[in-house]
Amino acid sequence: MVDPRSSSKRPAAYSTPTFDTQEALEGMQQRRREQQQQQQQQQQQQQQQEQQQLEGLLAQLSDSLQVDACVLVTPTAIGFKRVWHMRSRDVIKPLTDELEISQLFKVLVDQDEPTVIWDVGNHPGLGAPPTSGFRFYAEALVKGEHSGTILGSLCLADRQSFTLSSDQLAILKESASSLYDLLLWEAGVESEEDDNRLPHFTQNRKSL
Repeated sequence: MVDPRSSSKRPAAYSTPTFDTQEALEGMQQRRREQQQQQQQQQQQQQQQEQQQLEGLLAQLSDSLQVDACVLVTPTAIGFKRVWHMRSRDVIKPLTDELEISQLFKVLVDQDEPTVIWDVGNHPGLGAPPTSGFRFYAEALVKGEHSGTILGSLCLADRQSFTLSSDQLAILKESASSLYDLLLWEAGVESEEDDNRLPHFTQNRKSL
Protein backbone atom coordinates (compact mmCIF):
# COMPACT_ATOMS: atom_id res chain seq x y z
CA MET A 1 0.00 0.00 0.00
CA VAL A 2 1.08 3.49 -0.68
CA ASP A 3 1.34 5.81 2.28
CA PRO A 4 -1.04 8.70 1.43
CA ARG A 5 1.28 11.07 3.24
CA SER A 6 4.02 10.28 0.78
CA SER A 7 1.80 10.96 -2.20
CA SER A 8 1.15 14.65 -1.44
CA LYS A 9 2.03 16.77 -4.39
CA ARG A 10 4.45 19.61 -4.18
CA PRO A 11 3.15 23.03 -5.15
CA ALA A 12 3.65 23.70 -8.80
CA ALA A 13 6.62 25.87 -9.45
CA TYR A 14 5.83 29.39 -10.67
CA SER A 15 7.88 32.27 -11.88
CA THR A 16 7.75 35.68 -10.22
CA PRO A 17 6.52 38.30 -12.74
CA THR A 18 9.14 40.83 -13.61
CA PHE A 19 8.58 44.55 -14.29
CA ASP A 20 10.55 47.70 -14.72
CA THR A 21 10.67 49.27 -11.24
CA GLN A 22 11.68 52.70 -12.55
CA GLU A 23 8.83 52.75 -15.04
CA ALA A 24 6.32 51.80 -12.36
CA LEU A 25 7.66 54.51 -10.03
CA GLU A 26 7.41 57.15 -12.74
CA GLY A 27 3.85 56.04 -13.44
CA MET A 28 2.90 56.44 -9.78
CA GLN A 29 4.49 59.88 -9.64
CA GLN A 30 2.65 60.92 -12.79
CA ARG A 31 -0.69 59.79 -11.36
CA ARG A 32 0.07 61.64 -8.13
CA ARG A 33 0.85 64.83 -10.06
CA GLU A 34 -2.38 64.47 -12.02
CA GLN A 35 -4.36 64.03 -8.80
CA GLN A 36 -2.71 67.11 -7.28
CA GLN A 37 -3.45 69.16 -10.39
CA GLN A 38 -7.06 67.99 -10.32
CA GLN A 39 -7.38 68.95 -6.65
CA GLN A 40 -5.86 72.38 -7.33
CA GLN A 41 -8.27 72.94 -10.20
CA GLN A 42 -11.21 71.97 -8.01
CA GLN A 43 -10.02 74.33 -5.27
CA GLN A 44 -9.61 77.17 -7.76
CA GLN A 45 -13.09 76.54 -9.16
CA GLN A 46 -14.54 76.52 -5.66
CA GLN A 47 -12.76 79.77 -4.77
CA GLN A 48 -14.04 81.37 -7.98
CA GLN A 49 -17.58 80.27 -7.20
CA GLU A 50 -17.32 81.63 -3.66
CA GLN A 51 -15.93 84.93 -4.97
CA GLN A 52 -18.77 85.17 -7.48
CA GLN A 53 -21.34 84.56 -4.75
CA LEU A 54 -19.85 87.32 -2.59
CA GLU A 55 -19.64 89.74 -5.50
CA GLY A 56 -23.18 88.87 -6.56
CA LEU A 57 -24.57 89.71 -3.14
CA LEU A 58 -22.65 93.00 -3.07
CA ALA A 59 -23.91 93.87 -6.55
CA GLN A 60 -27.51 93.21 -5.51
CA LEU A 61 -27.12 95.43 -2.46
CA SER A 62 -25.51 98.21 -4.49
CA ASP A 63 -28.37 98.19 -6.98
CA SER A 64 -31.01 97.95 -4.27
CA LEU A 65 -29.68 100.90 -2.25
CA GLN A 66 -28.35 102.85 -5.24
CA VAL A 67 -24.89 103.40 -3.75
CA ASP A 68 -21.57 103.73 -5.59
CA ALA A 69 -19.64 101.07 -3.69
CA CYS A 70 -20.28 98.00 -1.56
CA VAL A 71 -17.35 96.39 0.21
CA LEU A 72 -16.93 93.27 2.32
CA VAL A 73 -13.98 93.65 4.70
CA THR A 74 -12.57 90.61 6.50
CA PRO A 75 -9.45 90.32 8.68
CA THR A 76 -6.30 88.44 7.70
CA ALA A 77 -3.02 87.72 9.45
CA ILE A 78 -1.41 90.74 7.77
CA GLY A 79 -4.28 93.20 7.53
CA PHE A 80 -7.57 93.22 5.67
CA LYS A 81 -9.08 91.49 2.69
CA ARG A 82 -11.62 93.55 0.76
CA VAL A 83 -14.10 92.39 -1.86
CA TRP A 84 -15.26 95.43 -3.83
CA HIS A 85 -18.25 96.09 -6.04
CA MET A 86 -18.25 99.44 -7.80
CA ARG A 87 -21.60 100.38 -9.31
CA SER A 88 -20.08 102.25 -12.24
CA ARG A 89 -16.70 102.54 -13.91
CA ASP A 90 -16.25 106.18 -13.00
CA VAL A 91 -16.20 105.35 -9.28
CA ILE A 92 -12.59 105.37 -8.10
CA LYS A 93 -11.52 102.79 -5.55
CA PRO A 94 -9.33 104.22 -2.75
CA LEU A 95 -5.63 103.52 -3.06
CA THR A 96 -3.91 101.17 -0.63
CA ASP A 97 -2.09 104.05 1.08
CA GLU A 98 -5.38 105.89 1.55
CA LEU A 99 -7.01 102.84 3.11
CA GLU A 100 -4.14 102.36 5.54
CA ILE A 101 -4.47 105.82 7.07
CA SER A 102 -8.27 105.95 6.93
CA GLN A 103 -10.63 104.60 9.56
CA LEU A 104 -13.12 103.65 6.87
CA PHE A 105 -13.49 100.25 5.20
CA LYS A 106 -12.32 98.42 8.32
CA VAL A 107 -14.42 98.18 11.49
CA LEU A 108 -15.30 101.72 12.46
CA VAL A 109 -17.75 101.02 15.30
CA ASP A 110 -18.47 97.80 17.18
CA GLN A 111 -22.22 98.00 17.71
CA ASP A 112 -25.34 96.05 16.85
CA GLU A 113 -26.99 98.69 14.67
CA PRO A 114 -25.43 99.92 11.41
CA THR A 115 -23.30 103.04 11.52
CA VAL A 116 -24.36 105.75 9.06
CA ILE A 117 -22.33 108.89 8.36
CA TRP A 118 -24.01 111.17 5.87
CA ASP A 119 -20.88 113.30 5.24
CA VAL A 120 -17.51 111.86 6.26
CA GLY A 121 -15.71 115.10 5.47
CA ASN A 122 -17.58 116.94 8.21
CA HIS A 123 -17.59 114.22 10.85
CA PRO A 124 -15.46 115.21 13.87
CA GLY A 125 -14.78 111.64 14.99
CA LEU A 126 -12.95 110.56 11.84
CA GLY A 127 -9.33 110.90 10.90
CA ALA A 128 -8.24 111.22 7.31
CA PRO A 129 -10.98 109.76 5.07
CA PRO A 130 -10.23 108.28 1.65
CA THR A 131 -9.68 110.97 -0.98
CA SER A 132 -11.68 109.09 -3.63
CA GLY A 133 -14.59 111.48 -3.44
CA PHE A 134 -16.76 109.47 -1.05
CA ARG A 135 -18.96 111.50 1.26
CA PHE A 136 -21.59 109.05 2.46
CA TYR A 137 -20.46 106.01 4.44
CA ALA A 138 -22.35 103.24 6.21
CA GLU A 139 -21.21 100.08 7.90
CA ALA A 140 -22.87 96.96 9.30
CA LEU A 141 -20.95 94.30 11.16
CA VAL A 142 -20.86 90.79 9.77
CA LYS A 143 -21.10 88.93 13.05
CA GLY A 144 -22.85 86.11 14.86
CA GLU A 145 -26.21 87.06 16.30
CA HIS A 146 -25.61 85.10 19.50
CA SER A 147 -21.83 84.62 19.56
CA GLY A 148 -21.01 88.24 18.76
CA THR A 149 -17.96 87.09 16.79
CA ILE A 150 -17.12 89.74 14.19
CA LEU A 151 -16.09 88.08 10.93
CA GLY A 152 -15.99 91.34 9.02
CA SER A 153 -17.88 94.46 8.05
CA LEU A 154 -20.19 95.33 5.17
CA CYS A 155 -19.47 98.87 4.01
CA LEU A 156 -21.37 101.25 1.74
CA ALA A 157 -19.96 104.42 0.20
CA ASP A 158 -21.22 107.06 -2.18
CA ARG A 159 -20.03 110.36 -3.62
CA GLN A 160 -23.27 112.05 -2.59
CA SER A 161 -24.19 112.75 1.02
CA PHE A 162 -27.48 111.28 2.22
CA THR A 163 -28.90 109.00 4.89
CA LEU A 164 -30.69 105.65 4.90
CA SER A 165 -34.36 105.03 5.60
CA SER A 166 -35.49 102.39 8.08
CA ASP A 167 -36.26 100.03 5.20
CA GLN A 168 -32.80 100.56 3.72
CA LEU A 169 -31.18 99.95 7.10
CA ALA A 170 -33.11 96.68 7.35
CA ILE A 171 -31.81 95.64 3.91
CA LEU A 172 -28.25 96.46 4.98
CA LYS A 173 -28.57 94.36 8.15
CA GLU A 174 -30.12 91.45 6.24
CA SER A 175 -27.28 91.58 3.72
CA ALA A 176 -24.69 91.52 6.50
CA SER A 177 -26.44 88.50 8.02
CA SER A 178 -26.45 86.75 4.63
CA LEU A 179 -22.73 87.41 4.26
CA TYR A 180 -22.13 85.93 7.71
CA ASP A 181 -23.96 82.76 6.72
CA LEU A 182 -22.08 82.62 3.42
CA LEU A 183 -18.69 82.96 5.13
CA LEU A 184 -19.57 80.11 7.50
CA TRP A 185 -20.72 77.94 4.61
CA GLU A 186 -17.59 78.62 2.57
CA ALA A 187 -15.41 77.66 5.54
CA GLY A 188 -17.34 74.45 6.14
CA VAL A 189 -18.50 75.63 9.57
CA GLU A 190 -21.97 74.33 10.35
CA SER A 191 -22.74 76.15 13.59
CA GLU A 192 -22.44 79.69 14.90
CA GLU A 193 -20.87 78.19 18.01
CA ASP A 194 -17.76 77.43 15.95
CA ASP A 195 -17.52 80.75 14.12
CA ASN A 196 -14.40 81.72 16.09
CA ARG A 197 -12.53 79.16 13.99
CA LEU A 198 -12.65 81.71 11.19
CA PRO A 199 -10.46 84.84 11.11
CA HIS A 200 -12.25 87.47 13.18
CA PHE A 201 -11.76 90.88 14.72
CA THR A 202 -10.66 91.00 18.35
CA GLN A 203 -10.27 94.71 19.04
CA ASN A 204 -12.05 96.45 21.90
CA ARG A 205 -15.49 97.98 21.45
CA LYS A 206 -15.34 101.44 19.88
CA SER A 207 -17.83 104.25 19.48
CA LEU A 208 -17.96 107.57 17.69
